[in-house]
Amino acid sequence: MKFKDFLRESLYNDDDHDNNDDYDRLSDADKALYNYTLNPMHIYEVYGEFDELLSLYANKKSMTVYRGLNFETKEKYDKFISNIQDGNINIKNISSWTPHKKTAEQFAVTRPSYMEFMDSENMKLIATARKNHEHVVGYRGVILETTIKAGIAIDVTRSKFAKESEVILPSGSYKISVTEILKNSDRFSEFSSLKDAIESAIKEHNDDNTSLLDHIIKFHHEKFTDEEKSLLGKYFLVNAEVSGGIDVEDPNPKSYWRDNKDGTINIYMTDDHIASSYKHIFLQDDIEKYYKKYASVLSKLYKDLKAASDRLPEANVINRSNASFKNIISHTGQDDLYRKINAIIGKKLVKLTGDDVTKNINKLSGKEQRDAIDKLQKDLLKALSSF
Repeated sequence: MKFKDFLRESLYNDDDHDNNDDYDRLSDADKALYNYTLNPMHIYEVYGEFDELLSLYANKKSMTVYRGLNFETKEKYDKFISNIQDGNINIKNISSWTPHKKTAEQFAVTRPSYMEFMDSENMKLIATARKNHEHVVGYRGVILETTIKAGIAIDVTRSKFAKESEVILPSGSYKISVTEILKNSDRFSEFSSLKDAIESAIKEHNDDNTSLLDHIIKFHHEKFTDEEKSLLGKYFLVNAEVSGGIDVEDPNPKSYWRDNKDGTINIYMTDDHIASSYKHIFLQDDIEKYYKKYASVLSKLYKDLKAASDRLPEANVINRSNASFKNIISHTGQDDLYRKINAIIGKKLVKLTGDDVTKNINKLSGKEQRDAIDKLQKDLLKALSSF
């Protein structure tokens, strides 16, 4: 027996099923699907039992599914893209898809690592990717999307053998779209300079596609010139929106929640800390411009807070963004405004620690006194958390 066959059997239990009696009672179709879920190389068994499995586990409704493909060379990638220019793909055999894009992404990042695919060339590609801190093994990864009608695919999740959300489509032609192309994070041979790489990364950067820009910042920030730092500063800081303010919850004597009985004034401030946490990739001038944006936000926040506090003197004032608030204040130099805001927040604390509160608690006894002490403790912790 070859070593890889021995290893495959050890890993996938090809011949040694967990419960032979249960396995023997399975139909031929279920055995095929079971074997496939243990080792995807057994997809040929599913092919032979496709019609029977479809009658058992067909998808009950139309659904959008995804498939990730990885191309180790530019030539193979270009050929594939050329073949789907009309928006259709012809699949000669059954194929595995998933309703989850994130699952498909795993197969776009690298080809399957089953033992049969672990040839020396694939091992070299993986080693190169690791050495160069590349996200994608090989040249490109592609995520395809298609919508299928009810009853045409095997929904593996409907069986008791499913290891992941998977549907198996029959051969045929499918209308597809390429939802994402994953590039190697560090193919600088495609760019004439680091500046060009940053400009390209910024153009393609969005919530679903961050890998190239993230990679450049993580592994190449030490090479940044002022010009390249300026590009990143304009993208992340100069054009960034900042916000902050208060949200007032008026008193509700009938409320079950104690906060709402006295009313609550919530302070919030948005700051993702990028300017301070990643200051090594920005110019100091851009960092200062970013925090200057908060000057008018802080001024308005103070005015609104004072007005709300005067209207609701008994309200709890809670700083919901304390860490962000402190960070912004430390960079804007508005210490005086910070003290004024803290004075308003502290009004409740001063009241809670006053002699009247202690005297009133001392007048109580038994359970009433214990409940009053418990409430005071919680109120004090809440008030202190806003500093």
